[in-house]
Amino acid sequence: MPTLPPLFPADSITKIEFLPSEGVVEPYRRYGEPGTWWNCERKDTCTGCFPAVTMIVDNLLASGPSDGTWSITVTPITTQSGSAAADWMAPATIQYTTTGAEADNVVVLGLIAAANTGANLLTASDVDNWNRFRSYVALSVGGTAATLRATAVQSGMTFSIVVTPVAPSTVTPTTVASPDQSTLKVGGYVAINRTQGTNGYNDLGQPYLTQISSSTPVADIVGPVYLGADTEPLTSGYKWREYDESSAVSIASYGVMLAYGETAIGAASTDTSVYIRHTQDGDYFPGMVTDAAGAAAGATANVWTMTPVVVNDTLYQLEITYGLEVVVLEYLSDGTAADTEITAGILAELNKRNSVGQPLAGITGVDGATLVLTGPAAGTSFTPVSIGAGDMGEVETTAGVTTHILFARDKFKAPSTAVGPVPVAIPHP
Repeated sequence: MPTLPPLFPADSITKIEFLPSEGVVEPYRRYGEPGTWWNCERKDTCTGCFPAVTMIVDNLLASGPSDGTWSITVTPITTQSGSAAADWMAPATIQYTTTGAEADNVVVLGLIAAANTGANLLTASDVDNWNRFRSYVALSVGGTAATLRATAVQSGMTFSIVVTPVAPSTVTPTTVASPDQSTLKVGGYVAINRTQGTNGYNDLGQPYLTQISSSTPVADIVGPVYLGADTEPLTSGYKWREYDESSAVSIASYGVMLAYGETAIGAASTDTSVYIRHTQDGDYFPGMVTDAAGAAAGATANVWTMTPVVVNDTLYQLEITYGLEVVVLEYLSDGTAADTEITAGILAELNKRNSVGQPLAGITGVDGATLVLTGPAAGTSFTPVSIGAGDMGEVETTAGVTTHILFARDKFKAPSTAVGPVPVAIPHP
């Protein structure tokens, strides 16, 4: 019997070698490529937009008026093709000299005019410098009359800008938008970019897309990314296929898709919810999936400790916000109330709602003189608040730390053997 090659090259466990595009499944790999359908029965996809973001920097002028020569120096850092220095894109400077003491808003207009008209260009070097400046950024008035806005001429380009003022004026720069020079990985989940278009959608109703982050709301997660025509061919040594900026990205809407798993998914995790990575860790990219055990590996459980203020014949209402769920636990103390009685009563109500599939699943408690509530090992946070007459005295004793987002909508359909493709069931909308 021939010796099969190893599942992964030794230098990176996320490197997965697939056969060429004829679709033959390797004998030692259970599933096909991430971003394809599990059982070859295509269900439904939609198209999203992965835009190349244009860099914008606002420079707020203050403390004027000033009298003298201002200068602006722009240094390109990267372009869509890579390093700007490699393309011999040197820094460029323009100047503007005031005509007496000018207010900050007047200086802004003067700087814009100097950039647009090339006034006072005396030498060939001046002309060359001015042309390079105009090929890097366009100047305009920002959110206020005293704000000078610099916008990259090329989408995807990054730059640094230094506005040198004349005393007593000062300049405060703020980056308004910065290009997302990452890529979207095939087989991973992505997020709707609400900063683009109309609440994240273009005129055709297609979502603008970006990488998932720790602040991404569950409702804004879409995917996994489907293997479409705009990806580069996968060759030996590649970790994954990916979409670059300015691409039309195919996204699975429902069916059973092969997602990119960052761990082996055991049989016990079949039909359990997917956890989606939101924090980059080496080769493990945002959008990868794992189960509850994998999500717990780098996480810290959220812990709250409650010391009730004991009052007889009082309704204690503890409102717990947990993801998209809001649940109120209630207990009415008796005529000889005690702290142990109140904590036991609230815990009993919690235990009615924290099993698998229920709204507070994964939150456990220990009662006594205090009530200690502990969130899931994956670090998903929750917030208990007393809303009734009775005060539970809630204090967060350990903040939850997560590396993944619980995505209850999708479930693992079958186990996997290692890093790589794993079937994920996406319900019909």
